[in-house]
Amino acid sequence: MPEAAGSEPAAEVHRHRVAFKTVYLAPNKYYFEWAEPPVGDPATATHRVSAFWTQGEQVLRLFYSMPGAQICPSLDHVIAGSAGISKGSSVTVASYLLPSLMSKMRTLFRFKELVRVDDCRIDGHTCHTLKGQNWNGGEEHLYIDSKEFLLRRTRVAFVIKPGVDEAQYEAIKRADPAQAEEYRKFRQSQTAERRFWNQIDYHQAEVNKLEANGASGALFKFDPLQESDLIPSFAVL
Repeated sequence: MPEAAGSEPAAEVHRHRVAFKTVYLAPNKYYFEWAEPPVGDPATATHRVSAFWTQGEQVLRLFYSMPGAQICPSLDHVIAGSAGISKGSSVTVASYLLPSLMSKMRTLFRFKELVRVDDCRIDGHTCHTLKGQNWNGGEEHLYIDSKEFLLRRTRVAFVIKPGVDEAQYEAIKRADPAQAEEYRKFRQSQTAERRFWNQIDYHQAEVNKLEANGASGALFKFDPLQESDLIPSFAVL
């Protein structure tokens, strides 16, 4: 049985390592924490750990670069706003858990021309492979463990045409006008079409259970100054 596809010769390949843990308690209790690899000298650098979570009626986020937690307009807003820094994992994971996102984000319900292709192996695991067009018209492959039915890998083909996507600009502007202007400047500087595959690998790791705090009404706590229990999981990535 062949190994799963890797890079395409004519395309850029961006490989990301993101360890995450998540908890969802219906209908609206949600926690998502993720850790990125350290940047700089491995001897002195620290992993970048961020999180967002619900607290009563509020939604909070705390990124590694922030001095303290911030209140967000909604859970959907913080999930979308975390997509870049979490390398897409905030959207991918939430869209398989939260009913409010299942019709909007990257799930099987949004695939077109979905077909099953040949099985393959990823890190020693036999996987079923699904191929289809996703929500933005790009080709996407899902690799699902044939025994445990866990998502092992996603691969998404992107084609970015030069120029400003006005619809995307307006969407960003509604949430963050300053960021929208940065987006416009960046897109105006792009003069050639870009094609690449975005591949995300998912690995299992044992992490500590989250404890509810009934006294304060907060379902979850997150302290970026403490070493996240996600860090040891990078040994398997």
